[in-house]
Amino acid sequence: MIAEEQPSLHQEFEQFRMELVSEGFLASIELQPTLISQIKEAQKSNASIDGIKSQLAAGKAPGFTVDEEGVLWYNGRLCVPSDSELKQVILKEAHDTLYSIHPGGTKMYQDLKEQFWWHGMKREIGSYIAKCDICQRVKAEHQRPAGLLQPLQIPEWKWDSVGMDFITGLPKSSKGNDSIWIGAAGELSSPSTIDATPSDATATRRLSTLDNVASSPVEPRGNSGKRSDPLLTPRPRRNLAEDDERREPLIADLI
Repeated sequence: MIAEEQPSLHQEFEQFRMELVSEGFLASIELQPTLISQIKEAQKSNASIDGIKSQLAAGKAPGFTVDEEGVLWYNGRLCVPSDSELKQVILKEAHDTLYSIHPGGTKMYQDLKEQFWWHGMKREIGSYIAKCDICQRVKAEHQRPAGLLQPLQIPEWKWDSVGMDFITGLPKSSKGNDSIWIGAAGELSSPSTIDATPSDATATRRLSTLDNVASSPVEPRGNSGKRSDPLLTPRPRRNLAEDDERREPLIADLI
């Protein structure tokens, strides 16, 4: 009938894939937050919620209330029972959906705490975000860009630069030492001084040990001869064949 009386309107209905029927009924759609319903339903058979309700009846749970439906609330926020799957649904809804756009830990916590409460919520939110692959990939850097490397100046000769370091927190020995002091004999010298020391040793004691090493004769600057300081002269490699030849007579004597 409408195709004959109003052909233009009939063509528009066909474009939108709509049609008129002679008989029908009027229906209404009611939207309900299914997540809220799941939380309320999960409270009915949860031991932690029942424990809080029993403490509330004894007057030992300030801030908690129970409404006429038997739902537990904390300062106007819905209490989420100790259900890992239900918590994951809440966290995913607040973080991974299109309208949430992967908020940070603080923003996500501020949004969730307005409606929900459970013990350790902030810690679980941080753990959830730390496991989010997208957040870790696009994490913004809030530090100043690093500049060029600033290498240390190379000294011209031994003892132009002297360094020391401590290794502390070791078990205390029979002599009362619980630290190791390492004094480097200059950056151009391979030997160094290692000494056991108590953790409360003064700097004067450490410098005196370093002075003893520094007082040894060192090759003067510009001298290409052999170094006279035994501490700064590497030991020659031992010839194992000669050692075996020297050992043979001793072994023969024992036989």
